[in-house]
Amino acid sequence: GALMAGFVLMPGLGTEGAARVSIMVVAAGAAILLFKRVSVTTFATALIIPGIAAALIPGNYYKRFSFEQYQIAEVYEGRNGVATVIPTTRFYSIIDINRTASASAVKFDPPPNEKMQAWRFNISEIMAIDPEFRPRKILVIGIGNAYFVETLLDYDFVEKITVVDISKEIVDAVRENTHTSSKRIFDDPRVDIIITDGRRFVQKALARGE
Repeated sequence: GALMAGFVLMPGLGTEGAARVSIMVVAAGAAILLFKRVSVTTFATALIIPGIAAALIPGNYYKRFSFEQYQIAEVYEGRNGVATVIPTTRFYSIIDINRTASASAVKFDPPPNEKMQAWRFNISEIMAIDPEFRPRKILVIGIGNAYFVETLLDYDFVEKITVVDISKEIVDAVRENTHTSSKRIFDDPRVDIIITDGRRFVQKALARGE
């Protein structure tokens, strides 16, 4: 039951739909065990209360949450969990999954005096320190805010960037809520985004001699 809920019901029906179906399945199973030889009417009656409980489950459950002045705007549900998009008063939206700030989506380019702007252009400082370090293929584990990947696209010697992220929900949230030039990472043919566990991806790549 837990396996089916996580791999089939939640991706297909969302949290609320999966909860409703689960309640009814458990109630039906309990009714069968308790009333093995009863009429259809009795069986149906035994499901009325669970049915009411399932119907009363609130819709848009996750959008009801807020933190101080911040309110959840979008919800992405799937096999890995529930990713929520929380716009801030700054230039980015926070993307959380399982109550962890997993990534962010940039709404507009930060102003020149913003620390994140400096970080964006200094993140690849090793290439300035070592002029011999010019990797053609780059692996990025975790999409983050897409800033780093976009920065790497500015180098003409970069042939391929593989981005590995365990959560499709996070990747979808970053893709759909990024409104700056960072969005180009999703269309650039040099970028390959793979949904899988980063550690396992590295193990398999090493086994292939990559």
